[in-house]
Amino acid sequence: MMITNQKRMAAQILSQREGRQVGIHRIWIHPDYLEEISNAVQKDDIRELIEEGLIKARPIQGTSRARARKATAQRAKGRRKGHGSRKGSANSRNPRKARWMSLIRAQRRELKGLRADESLTP
Repeated sequence: MMITNQKRMAAQILSQREGRQVGIHRIWIHPDYLEEISNAVQKDDIRELIEEGLIKARPIQGTSRARARKATAQRAKGRRKGHGSRKGSANSRNPRKARWMSLIRAQRRELKGLRADESLTP
């Protein structure tokens, strides 16, 4: 029992309805009604079967972020940061400007503290 044409027609119809491409591999056909579906020759027949719920489009399967989340959690703990895992230069990983800014901010905090307890006159 060949249902390739029925799947192709269903994919075309469901693509128009969903507003996005539906391939033949995303088409689900009810296994108990294969005989009835194989007798459907015209697009109108396929449309009726879609209305009855015998033919549906499977949901799109996305990419799981579980592995990425696990790796990010490990990096937060300090793992995966060795020489073999680095791609950029030392400067690109911690730019000169960022280093300078943190140093200057620390100095300014210190100066502010010294001015506050009046061991340094403004």
